[in-house]
Amino acid sequence: MSTKILTLKNVIANRISMQDVVYGISAVGLGLSLPHIFHTFGLGSTFLPMYLPVLTLGLLSTPLIVTTVVIITPLISYLISGMPPMSPPIAFIMSFQLALLGLSAYFFTQRLKWNFFAALLMSVFIERLTTLILSSTVLNTIISTSHIYESYPGILLQIIGATILYRILKK
Repeated sequence: MSTKILTLKNVIANRISMQDVVYGISAVGLGLSLPHIFHTFGLGSTFLPMYLPVLTLGLLSTPLIVTTVVIITPLISYLISGMPPMSPPIAFIMSFQLALLGLSAYFFTQRLKWNFFAALLMSVFIERLTTLILSSTVLNTIISTSHIYESYPGILLQIIGATILYRILKK
């Protein structure tokens, strides 16, 4: 069984398309810039700006690209701005949430071939439900349950924003 690793050799050999690499790089760029803009106005945790590019990426790209992006984006963001924090381990929790969101979007749209909106809504629902369950049990000292409810504008941004980005990029 061949393992796909994100290397220039594999990109050149068309094992990973250049389009997917561009999508991934763009998602990292948006995942770094959007939170900075939203946090400048105190709206970061309400609008979940890092989630939008990851959700869109999951709808368009491969699991390898999605996984790479969700691991490096919060870490690079932390190195640049100190956010999301490592202690408490918000950056790691966020990486898990982002992976769940992006990989769910990939699975529903590209593997199961679901209708776009059904896949989009189910991906967001699964991520938020998992976060709600974890926040009310395991992570209750790190993420409050009220934070989940405060993020409804971010869910709306994800649904509208991912739909617009998807339609633009699929043309």
